[in-house]
Amino acid sequence: IPPELGTLHQLQTLGIEGNPLEPSLKAIVQKEGTPALISFLRDSCPIPAQPPPRSLRDLLAPGEREALLEDPNVEVLSVLCFNILCEMYATERLYGYTPSWALEWSYRRDLIMAELLKHQADFLCLQEVQTAQYEEYFVPKLGSAGYEGVYYPKSRYKTMNEADRRLVDGSA
Repeated sequence: IPPELGTLHQLQTLGIEGNPLEPSLKAIVQKEGTPALISFLRDSCPIPAQPPPRSLRDLLAPGEREALLEDPNVEVLSVLCFNILCEMYATERLYGYTPSWALEWSYRRDLIMAELLKHQADFLCLQEVQTAQYEEYFVPKLGSAGYEGVYYPKSRYKTMNEADRRLVDGSA
């Protein structure tokens, strides 16, 4: 069975009777069922190739940009918007086709940070940032890169106890 079968996250039953199947895979199906086999295949799938580089959208025509860059009275700035996909939204239920290890915050955070810093934007606008992630990860990492930040949690933050507030997401 190819590991790509693991992308069929909604498959409930896989008939294995009479099919030659690797014993370890057959044991998973017999003991835990088809969903467990699908999870195993998804999580053991080879890491895919890196996606192509993002294309940035320039809002100025090349001639306009050159004219602005040559004018000493003009200031130019860059803005990068990025949805972090906070940990509580990165679930197998919502992203059943994604290996569970790829949804883990510990795996994604450094990749996200590299992407943010690569573009050297003057302003970063981040969505779906958990309060704890902002305070413990983004503030120190982006601070050491010269950024200062502001964080605005969702309004439900005001109605929660301190422990639950750390899980609320917002914008930074």
